Amino acid sequence: MKKFLKEIFRDIIWKIKNHIRRRNALKSKSEDFFLNLEEKVLNEANCYFVLSTGRCGTLLLTKILNLDENSDVFHRPSPELVFPSTYAYKIGNDNPEKFKIASMCARYDHIENSFICDRNFVETNCRITFFAPFLAQVFKKSKFIHLVRSPISFIKSAVSRGFYQHPKADRGHITPKDDASISWDTMTPIEKSAWLWNETNSYIEDFKQEIDSSRYITIFSENLFTRPEEAEKSLSFLGNKSISKKQISKIIKKPVNKSKKSSLANNLNEEQIKNIEKYTSLAKLYNY
Repeated sequence: MKKFLKEIFRDIIWKIKNHIRRRNALKSKSEDFFLNLEEKVLNEANCYFVLSTGRCGTLLLTKILNLDENSDVFHRPSPELVFPSTYAYKIGNDNPEKFKIASMCARYDHIENSFICDRNFVETNCRITFFAPFLAQVFKKSKFIHLVRSPISFIKSAVSRGFYQHPKADRGHITPKDDASISWDTMTPIEKSAWLWNETNSYIEDFKQEIDSSRYITIFSENLFTRPEEAEKSLSFLGNKSISKKQISKIIKKPVNKSKKSSLANNLNEEQIKNIEKYTSLAKLYNY
């Protein structure tokens, strides 16, 4: 309860600060600034989206990126896009124009607010991952951070959090497309989580091939958890090179959103490892 109340208090404080910042920004802008504002936002706004499977350090990255005083960093913006993200995965590529409109509607107000206040908009919510191709087209200056975690570590964390074990929680977890040749119903939660890791990162890799290399970076959770240099890389991508390693180290030494221990916490048996390797062919790309 104490942690919950602390989060509510922090959210209230942020909203008050944001309201004051926006009010002051609106007063300082000339009338000309608001002419064709929508086009300016779509073409000029600095917005960054973290693409990931989830369970890979997005909350820690949020805390690190919040060190940049010129960025509005959201871990779970509204709407959170829990079910819509799975819908974007399944039919987005077949309906690009519809999903471009949906992407704009979902995030325009947030990005416009940051733009008016001369700030970056940053989102670390993993639900945004399958909207990336559409956001890249709608917001011309959008950039992307691909956050990757080792499949074994991800699967341990995912299974401990109940992935593919509780229908209520699984509304936001992708499942194979209708034309996929995979025996989904007979797979274990470990195998399904392995498939999710591979499919999500494959989707992101395909997307990265569609955009200029200057619009994305790839960082690894294992380095983010232990090396200030990896955090510096993400901050530099936002245009901030003034945050010290000491500031970063203070954040990364405190675990956040840590999974509860499960039966997988210590060891996976040989059969489980083989099954994971079967579904995570992309692991070789990242030297896992």
